[in-house]
Amino acid sequence: MLTHESDTQDAATSAVLDLIDAAATAGDLQLLTAADAVLLTQLLSDPAFADPVGHVAALSGTPIAATAAAAGTAAKFRFRDGDGTTILSGSVGQSVAIAGVSTGAKTFSIAGDLSAVLTAGAVFRVSGSTGNDGYYTVVSATHADGTTTVTVVEAITDATVDGTLHPYDLTLDNPALVAGQTVNIPSYTYRALKA
Repeated sequence: MLTHESDTQDAATSAVLDLIDAAATAGDLQLLTAADAVLLTQLLSDPAFADPVGHVAALSGTPIAATAAAAGTAAKFRFRDGDGTTILSGSVGQSVAIAGVSTGAKTFSIAGDLSAVLTAGAVFRVSGSTGNDGYYTVVSATHADGTTTVTVVEAITDATVDGTLHPYDLTLDNPALVAGQTVNIPSYTYRALKA
């Protein structure tokens, strides 16, 4: 199995994020609809991200209060350098409370149908839990009776049912935006490689 050493993981994360700061001016973050209409453009700090800690780098200056320029539902984001070149992009959506945990079956359960989002190989984050914070890789996700059950590759070590599951790359309280609205971007973290 391919293994990335600790210093390699940090170096890869820094190398990607340094591209956001490479131009003469600071980079930005844009929120877009599924059809790529730009809803919001927010200038970033320079550097845009803090140095990696535990192979994960956090967006600088959060929480960020940005202003939507147009109305629509945010489905995508992109980080660009100061010249407008896209460096990173991903999905936007809401987080969900964890409603069930099985350490033996290696599953998390959440309300609603997110089986189309949490597809095999997708990576999601858990935060605010007693002992399961971190990143997980999806084996499968099934929906039945209003609940999505997500089976993961990694071990789930704590059976306490708490915390938040972030199925999207960037979490917003409400992705449906109105022009002129203040949009709170609470946080964002990035890592380039898994161990």
